[in-house]
Amino acid sequence: MRGSRYRAIHALLVFVGWLLITSLFGKIWKSSAGLQSLLHDVEPGYIAAIVFLAAAIALFGWRDLGLNRPHSARSLLLLWFPGLYVCVFLAALAVVGLPSLSATLAILVNAMLAGISEELACRGVLFQGLRSRVSLWPAILASTALFAAGHLVNGFVFGSFALAGVQAVAAFMTGIAFMAIRLRTGSLYPGMVLHGLWDFSLLAVTSKALDAAQKTGGLADGLTAGMLLLPLLGVLPNFLYGLFLLRHAARDERPAVVAEMAP
Repeated sequence: MRGSRYRAIHALLVFVGWLLITSLFGKIWKSSAGLQSLLHDVEPGYIAAIVFLAAAIALFGWRDLGLNRPHSARSLLLLWFPGLYVCVFLAALAVVGLPSLSATLAILVNAMLAGISEELACRGVLFQGLRSRVSLWPAILASTALFAAGHLVNGFVFGSFALAGVQAVAAFMTGIAFMAIRLRTGSLYPGMVLHGLWDFSLLAVTSKALDAAQKTGGLADGLTAGMLLLPLLGVLPNFLYGLFLLRHAARDERPAVVAEMAP
């Protein structure tokens, strides 16, 4: 296959390192961590993870990750459907009310940092690394599955691994849409912005819901099968939209993308 013989291994090692930094750095750096920390402080783990990724990219000389302009302005129109989700989340947030100004700003900064970090790690480093050894669809599915599995560590953040498991499945479904945007636009930047706005609106709503659940007896008591199923049904159209955009991905893979992967 194209590229360095060991690129896939290097990419997997970088991904594991990124995941460890993202999940553990904040706990080591400061005594408080988790959701409440995200509401008050800029998460140092996100910054450290981005610095780590930038160092790895420079070290290995990876220049085909999608850190370039989109193919065309018209390709950005593909963001309309997942963009509707962000609008719905923001509308829900308007109904339940924003957190405090400081919490809102902290969530926004953390969400944008997370969007940059996750897109660069998963749709950039990991995907391109796997793509150097396997065909397109196995690389798409494997990188998206690993991206989803990484969300299981949020069980420590939310105090519920059932919720984290649902988030992991939802992340896989949404990750397919982000992957479609990455391939159809030819750039990581649109996905980074969309991902950041997605996380901001969803995390702000979640923080209000978790706060209400804790006041009524705790999150574990508040979760039901229906509540766990609802998020999956909610992101199902986004998943199907992503599959629709990728329907001709293997056949229509752009020559420019193939050329970027050459040694």
